[in-house]
Amino acid sequence: MSNRLYSCSDLSDKLYEHDLDTLLFINTVNSPSSSPFGIGGVSDILYSCDFVTDKLYEHDPDTLVVINTANSPSSSSAGIGGISDRLYSCDSTTIKLYEHDPDTLAVLNTVNSPDTRPYGIGGILDRLYSCDSNADKLYEHNPDTLAVLNTVNSPNTEPIGIGGISDRLYSCDSTTLKLYEHNPDTLVVLNTVDGPDTLGTSGIGGTKTSIAIVKCDATGIKLEVSWTTADTLGTYDVEYSYDNINWIRQATNCTSTDIVFLA
Repeated sequence: MSNRLYSCSDLSDKLYEHDLDTLLFINTVNSPSSSPFGIGGVSDILYSCDFVTDKLYEHDPDTLVVINTANSPSSSSAGIGGISDRLYSCDSTTIKLYEHDPDTLAVLNTVNSPDTRPYGIGGILDRLYSCDSNADKLYEHNPDTLAVLNTVNSPNTEPIGIGGISDRLYSCDSTTLKLYEHNPDTLVVLNTVDGPDTLGTSGIGGTKTSIAIVKCDATGIKLEVSWTTADTLGTYDVEYSYDNINWIRQATNCTSTDIVFLA
């Protein structure tokens, strides 16, 4: 799946796809309901959440048509997004962060948010972030424990969404109506553009170009999985199927017991 960036507006009830370099919107569709408050994805799946219907939606990344719907964990789903293979949401009523099964959307883990109004969650390939519109902060989290690793001030007073593609991180603010690109390490703003909607942007995030490097033992038992961007690996020469997944053995940069899956 290629890197693709999306945003949503809870006042115009729209979902947008953006050009990665200019951040101009290149596609617009109606939201499945009246208050889309978050959008984001894992490697090849896109999701949104709605503040009024209390639903989580899975979308076709090309058409943005809804292909799956599940109930939100609580009554004010305010953000959704993920890293390469793990999905998260946040709720501003329960003041919780949730990890979900990307296929069923069932909740796998729940922790307290770092402040009282979590309004966005999402990440790049292997790093997770959230934002809080009460504290006006951006946070980086440990993807396993959701513990806060880093905290910085938001670019303005109403950070309402955060997320990214493989290696580029973005946020949006409902006061300035701006989209911001951030350095994923420092969270310093690298670029600022107007949001696609004069009524404001309520969420931002995307799908990610990524490769899973799966290290196995001699019998094929999986030992560990790590993720990287597609352009950091070499060429591929043999494709085969295992467990109904198409795997590709890499000709370079991997040992004979490493296999990679193009996500």
